[in-house]
Amino acid sequence: MMPLWMGTLGKHFTDAHGLVTLMIPNGCGMVMAHYRPQYIECISKWIKRLSWAAMIVISAFAIYANYYIFWLITWPIVLCGCALPWLGYLTALFVAMAFKQTFKDCITIAIETGIQNIDNVMEFVILHYEPSGADLCGVAMVVDTIDGCNPLLTFFGQKYVKNALLSQSGDDAY
Repeated sequence: MMPLWMGTLGKHFTDAHGLVTLMIPNGCGMVMAHYRPQYIECISKWIKRLSWAAMIVISAFAIYANYYIFWLITWPIVLCGCALPWLGYLTALFVAMAFKQTFKDCITIAIETGIQNIDNVMEFVILHYEPSGADLCGVAMVVDTIDGCNPLLTFFGQKYVKNALLSQSGDDAY
């Protein structure tokens, strides 16, 4: 679905400059992987650490800068914000099953579709609303982002507990 959105709405904010900024780091990585593959593992560790640190700092700043949005959250907005990714997960799962994909592919398709729904909401808000309307729509993005991963976390937590209990009893977890 994202290629469709990028093809229709994305042309408003993608240009040659944006493509060059993507191609330079990718090109450097490909050259390094070809000529110095021993560096990849070390660089991967540092990139993960740097990414986590950047994500924490950016998230903290975003929460501080947009704290007023949390006061606009109501229960109907929470229900709608939860319904968007959850229905995205379920719809994609059922469509993938209807096309007779393997179960592993069905789960992958469902996760990708549910997560991409958040991107679609962000694109609509950024491209179609003035700043005052974007603040109100930002509430839906915040709720969608916060509650979008709850089904995944619940599923993985349930699977982790099940595997832990089965491994204690001596049965095979799978």
